[in-house]
Amino acid sequence: MKTIEKTTSDGDKQIFEVIENRKELNSFLKNRLSDADYKSNGTWCDEDSSICLVMKDSKEISFHIGDKITSYNKANICSMIEANTATFTIYGDVQIIQDENYGDWRAEFND
Repeated sequence: MKTIEKTTSDGDKQIFEVIENRKELNSFLKNRLSDADYKSNGTWCDEDSSICLVMKDSKEISFHIGDKITSYNKANICSMIEANTATFTIYGDVQIIQDENYGDWRAEFND
């Protein structure tokens, strides 16, 4: 995994962790989606983070507070964005863009 650091308009640092291969992606998702801190009875319970996956068929699967953690075919994942209060973790066809309105940076899926 590599790290990209961006500076916001007010001088703060934002961290983007870039997952570089499918093995890292699978390990990351396995850890995050099985961690008891992030789920309760199969429901995402971390109010400070979310994960969004884009599949090969362009279908999006998201996990936000209160969402049921559904099954998915990990071989079909094209892109991922995980956002929390400290970092973004990204994989695949994702761009890092500056938000001119807020002066910070965000990750977005490429169309």
